[in-house]
Amino acid sequence: IYRDRIEYREGFMNENYSQIDFDKVIEVHLRKGFIQKRVNLGTVFIEIPASGKARNGINLRDLTNYEEVYTLLKKLVNEQKMRKRV
Repeated sequence: IYRDRIEYREGFMNENYSQIDFDKVIEVHLRKGFIQKRVNLGTVFIEIPASGKARNGINLRDLTNYEEVYTLLKKLVNEQKMRKRV
């Protein structure tokens, strides 16, 4: 996680490396499923524009420090949006 973007890797057999610039993020969501609640884990979803009605973005799944990550990402996304407006 950087001040202006997040870089990530996904995949098992084939790995894909990507990045999302925070000024393109629509929203950051925090989700906790039933099992996650029981074991104190959470998922942070970073939503970006998509074609059609489907949501597009990345899930940071089963984080132990989900509240800290969520707060940090919200702050960084808001900072980038404010810089873009100026």
